[in-house]
Amino acid sequence: MPDPVFAEIVNMIVMQVLVALGGMNTPDGQQIPPDLNVAKHQIDVLGLLAEKTKGNLTDDEQKMLDSTLYELQMRFVQAASPPDGGEGKPSA
Repeated sequence: MPDPVFAEIVNMIVMQVLVALGGMNTPDGQQIPPDLNVAKHQIDVLGLLAEKTKGNLTDDEQKMLDSTLYELQMRFVQAASPPDGGEGKPSA
């Protein structure tokens, strides 16, 4: 086995977020339904990791963590937004 690297920790959390956002299928091809509470929690865990490791990562590790966290936050916002862009339909 290769030596463990920081990116492996980030990738484990990313996979959990992607599953929670409904971006993965089961082995038999069924889409896993989204769970935005779990997705938000895992994104918050990644944010905590970023906070606790600040100043202790290489430049490449820090850039990877920052960009990954930003991308997941944007995907969460998109997933949590209403399909109509948030404007809603006027009530009758």
